[in-house]
Amino acid sequence: MLLFLNNPEKNSVVLKAAGYSILVVAFILLRIFEGLGTGFFLGFVLLMIIASLVILIKPLELFGYKGVLLIFACLLILELIL
Repeated sequence: MLLFLNNPEKNSVVLKAAGYSILVVAFILLRIFEGLGTGFFLGFVLLMIIASLVILIKPLELFGYKGVLLIFACLLILELIL
C-alpha cells in the first residue's frame, strides 16, 4: 500500500477505487450494526467530522503519515477497551 503513496498521480485510479470500496464497506457495516436510518445518518456525520478535521489539520502539516497512524492506533485501542 505504501508503494501507491509514493507516486499518487500515477496510481490515482487504484487509490480512488480503494477509497470508494472502503467507504462502501463502512456504510454497509454501519447499516448492518446500527440499522438503515441510523447507519446512514451516523455514516454521513462521521464523513463530515473526518473531512472537517482533514481541512483543519492538513494545511498546518502538524502530522505526517506515521503520526496519523499512531493517533489512529491509539484511538482504536481506546475504542476497543472502553
